[in-house]
Amino acid sequence: PVSMQHFRSRIERIRSRGILRVGFQKDYLPYSFINNQGALVGLDVDLISKFAHELGVSLEFVPYTRASQQEQINKDHFDIAISGISVTLERSIRMMLSESYLIVNLALVVPDHRRTEFESEERINELENPHIAVLEGSLFEENVRRHFPRAIIDRIASPVEFFEDTQADYDVLATHAESGAAWTLVHPEYTVVNPFQHPDRAPLAIAVAGFDEAVRVAIELLAAQGDEERIRALLDR
Repeated sequence: PVSMQHFRSRIERIRSRGILRVGFQKDYLPYSFINNQGALVGLDVDLISKFAHELGVSLEFVPYTRASQQEQINKDHFDIAISGISVTLERSIRMMLSESYLIVNLALVVPDHRRTEFESEERINELENPHIAVLEGSLFEENVRRHFPRAIIDRIASPVEFFEDTQADYDVLATHAESGAAWTLVHPEYTVVNPFQHPDRAPLAIAVAGFDEAVRVAIELLAAQGDEERIRALLDR
């Protein structure tokens, strides 16, 4: 690998290498996921593809997990990391984050036939110890605990566990409404509900390795949002 000290910025290092290395999670709809054709697509993937095009380099995608993300950034496994990374104070201290490119909203993904049970905070709090799945490290976990003090919180590594683990006792998944809407396109037996009297929102960002300001600014200039129609097109490619 080319040593960082030989160049003034990470952008110069990327251009010298001819490759932009991107850390990603493969099952994080609609930000980065494998579509029906076996291709890696998503809102974040589209954004980073534009960035690579502007730099005149190719892309190399490097998988990471929520548990390994920080270590892999520190060990220079990739130049940037994508996949719906929420902005938290802890993350902002440990790594450089771009300005938010999308504000997401807390919602619940529920089996369609049970939607009335979860249509309001009052109804949910009448249930006896409902199991609510949340992603490990989710910015929304504390909010879920605050809204539903009687709930049992089950941390999961990927939304796939909620939809495909038939042995689990999950009642609902607490996640971004935007992510939940994408998953219900894949699993139409589920629906998204927003039972909250006051919206809980969170910003999403791109993580930049090496605290490189030039990369951060360049990404922010290319930041864009997506919608359900675009997500469906990605799934059907």
